[in-house]
Amino acid sequence: MNRATGLTLLLILLIATPAFAQDGFHRAQQSDFERASDKLVQLAEAMPADKYDWRPAEGIRSVSENFMHVAEVNFILGASLGAAPAKDASDLESITDKDKVVTELKRSIAYAQEAFEEAVGGDMDRELPFFGGKRSAWSIMLVINGHAHEHLGQAIAYARSNGVKPPWSR
Repeated sequence: MNRATGLTLLLILLIATPAFAQDGFHRAQQSDFERASDKLVQLAEAMPADKYDWRPAEGIRSVSENFMHVAEVNFILGASLGAAPAKDASDLESITDKDKVVTELKRSIAYAQEAFEEAVGGDMDRELPFFGGKRSAWSIMLVINGHAHEHLGQAIAYARSNGVKPPWSR
């Protein structure tokens, strides 16, 4: 290889690296969201149906309300990424039946994952409307991911308070 070819390849590598790194970052966020969401579903399935109305104290979300809050936010923030609004995605916190909670939680996760896929295929730096302001698509993706982790922690505490060991820690 001559010097000109080597310099050309180096230049191409330097130009392409930030794009590959950025795509890798977004894919890592998707993967992290998928892991947290999978654990949320495992806990929703592991919690006994008779504990779905349990709450640690008055005025704090119950087990079912916690899972349904996650589902509602997945739908809201997925739409913030530009996905078509999901049908029947409002007032989920009123659902308390375990089977319906698990179904809606899974549906919301699939919706958010699809929104991620669509967003990653576009310009992740584009500014999108977000609760009266604007945020980049990648920033909204981070919010969704952080929210899933926040309520995963809450679900773990709820499970352990009710004698349920998280399935992945057995």
